[in-house]
Formats: sequence, structure tokens, C-alpha cells
Amino acid sequence: MEKTEKTKRISFSAIAVSFVFLFNPSISIIDVLPDFIGYIILTLALTRLADLNDTFWEAQKKFKMLIILDALKILAIFWSFSMASGNERNSSLLLWSFVFAVFDVVFLVPALIKLFSGMTELAFAHEGAYLLKTGKKGKNPTDKIRRLSIIFVIFKAVVTFLPELTELTSSYYWELMIKPPKVDLYRYVGALRFLALMLALAFGIFWLVRIIGYFTKVGKDKTFMDSLDRAYEEKVLTKKGLFIKRRVNIAGYLFLAATVASFDFRFDGVNIIPDILVIPLIAVALAMLGKVVKVSRVKSIVFCTLSGVSFAAYYVVDILFQRKFYDNGIEIIWRSEEAMSMYVIMLVLAVLAAISFVLLASFVFGCYNDVIAFGTAVENIDERNAHLVQSFADENKKRLDMRLMICFITLCVYAVSDICYAAFSKAFGAMFLLNTVGAIALFVVFLNFFLMLRAILEDKYKLE
Repeated sequence: MEKTEKTKRISFSAIAVSFVFLFNPSISIIDVLPDFIGYIILTLALTRLADLNDTFWEAQKKFKMLIILDALKILAIFWSFSMASGNERNSSLLLWSFVFAVFDVVFLVPALIKLFSGMTELAFAHEGAYLLKTGKKGKNPTDKIRRLSIIFVIFKAVVTFLPELTELTSSYYWELMIKPPKVDLYRYVGALRFLALMLALAFGIFWLVRIIGYFTKVGKDKTFMDSLDRAYEEKVLTKKGLFIKRRVNIAGYLFLAATVASFDFRFDGVNIIPDILVIPLIAVALAMLGKVVKVSRVKSIVFCTLSGVSFAAYYVVDILFQRKFYDNGIEIIWRSEEAMSMYVIMLVLAVLAAISFVLLASFVFGCYNDVIAFGTAVENIDERNAHLVQSFADENKKRLDMRLMICFITLCVYAVSDICYAAFSKAFGAMFLLNTVGAIALFVVFLNFFLMLRAILEDKYKLE
């Protein structure tokens, strides 16, 4: 068969794109382009390469760990800006900056080493002329970019953390010191953070250009890419179960990520992670399930759009209400006509957002019902054990159905907690705890369902 762009199986473009989220520096623990998004893209981009080479599979495991570790920044930001105040906030930023700098050095550096080791192994196995070409000092392009990447990661971690160390010279700590410093350097922390930002950004842009250039040249090595594509078609594409498991797993991870994204992390009353971010995650997850069972594209678009619009409308009104009346007590609603009007609109939009979200969830769980039926269906059954095997499959289906029902009930309760927060947070400051408990409960019950579904699919295709 003639080779065309449509039949190409391996690409390094997504790997290059993932590094766009890694080059930018952080200001303390605040990252404008979150690294965990880059790690998610990179993990997905390595999937096909991991099918061909175990070193990429090991690198993929390390990047999966980094997704979780970097996502913890959300909790650190919430703690630092919502729970801590004054000097406690400064100390919290110092602590978390150090923790995440250590994470980068301890976990990201080995992951990158594994990534580039995999590139070298592929080059030897599939005639990678560009990757094996050595320069004057005997270094090939992979050696050079690996060294540069390690230096950049360490440099970025250090310069991001250094400005936070000035907190230790703050006058707040002088009473605890035998010899207090003569200068309170923390007064200049803003200027030092800006300097660190510029240094890391300059190095980051240089590194990004180099690493994108590296993967671009790899993709242009036609002999190498053709060899990879042939190997993938011969060794991987014949495994039907592999792709079914993978798509269900990706969908499950995306739904779990959507659950996390639905958590309300509020600073001065404003949710800093808008619920609308849940929608693209769910949309992609539905697209993954659509490659396993039949998923109506029209319904998917309608339900996602409906939820997205309602979430966006509620978020905008919620921000306006919190900015105007956050510092006022519950009595402001009854004393101010403007506050009352905005409160009613906000409450109506909260109800609409909750209803649209439940409708979307109903559609999602309907798709999962089809996945359960597909995953527990018995194929190529031996007539001698037919009754026993069918009974076991039916029992698995009942258990999955029950767990899915628990997920839906928990989600409905979670949606109601959102309405309660909008209605009563002014009167009861601890209402956010109810909302948080609902989010955690939803995450736990869906994780329980997902792990069982994954185990059943693994068992179904274990002999493939």
C-alpha cells in the first residue's frame, strides 16, 4: 500500500507542543501555563512510542506521576491565598516553592533522561540518521538536547525559588535570630521575582526553540519515520483490545480530571478555577468513548454546549456579585435592591448550571452503560463452560451497574451542594466544606467504578 499522510501512525508534533507548557517560568507557585497540562499532552503523545519501546513506557510512567505532583500546585495556591494570611502566606509560598522546585529536579530530570534514552534506542533500531549523527565533540543531537534540558530544569527550579528565600530576612523573623540581618531583603521580593522571571523566560525561550527544532528535524527523517510506521502497523495495529482498553482508560482519566477541575477553589469569594474548564475535558472523554461504543455526536455537542453556557453565565454573575458584596454580610441582600437582584439572578443561574450538568452527566452515564454492556459481553465462548462464564459476566455487569448508579446519585448530590453554596454561603461561611465533601465523594466513587471497569477489560483481553 502506498504511504500517505493519512496512514502515518507515529508523530513527534504533540511532544514538541507539550514543551510549550514547560518553558515558561513560574512566579513563586503561580504558573500561567500549568506544567501538568504539558505533562498530560506529553503522556498521551508517548503512547504509541511506548508500544514500540519499553523505555518510552518507563518515561510515560514518570510523566504520569508529574501530572499528579504538579496538579498539587492548585491545592498549594488555594492554601496559600485562601487559608493563610499575612506572614503565614509568605512562609507558605516559601515552603511550597521549595517543595515544587525539589519535585522538578527529582522527578522531571529522570523523566527527561528516559525520554531521550528512548529516542536513542529508536534511532539504533530504525535507522535514525539525524539522531545518530555526531558533531565535532562526538555528541549527537539527542545528547545535546538532553544536556540542555537538564540544565534548564535545574536553572528554572533554582531561580524560581531563590526570591522566596528573602522571606527569611524579613523583620518578622528577627526576634528569633541571634544575629538578625541588617537589611530586610523581602522588601525587594517583587523586583527579585521579576528578575528571576526574566532570566528563566530568556533561557526558556532558547530551550523551547532548540527542543522544537530537534523534534521537527526528527519528523523530517523520512527513512526513520517510515520504519517506525511499518513497525507500528505490524506489531501494534493488529491488537484490537489494546486500543479499546486505552480509549476507555483515557476517557476515565479525563472524567477524573474533570471532577478535580470542578472543585471550587475560592479566593476572596471568587472561584479561581472556573467550572467551564470541565466541559472540554468531558467533550474529549466522550470522543474517546465514541471510538468504543456508539455516542451521539449531536447530543454530545448539545449537552456540552448547554452546560458550558450555563457555567459561563453563572461564573460571570458570581464574580460580579462577590466583587461588589464579598465584604458584606447576609443582611446586604435584604437592604440593597441591587444586591437582591444580583443574588436572585445568581441563584437562578446556579440552578440552571446544576440542571444542565446533571443532564450532561445522564448522557455520559448512558454512554458508560453501553461500555459496560460491551465490556461484559462474552466472546468466543466455550460451550462446555458457557453457563459458568455467562453467570460470571452477568455478575460483573450487575456490580458495574450498581457502581455507576452510585456515581450518578453522588453527582446529583454534588450538584445540589453547588446550589446550596450559591444560596447560603453568605449566611453560613462553612458551606464550601459541603461542596468540597461532595466533590471528593464524586471523585472517590467514580474512581472505584473506573478501576473495576478497567480490571474487567484487562481480564477480557489478557490473552491478546
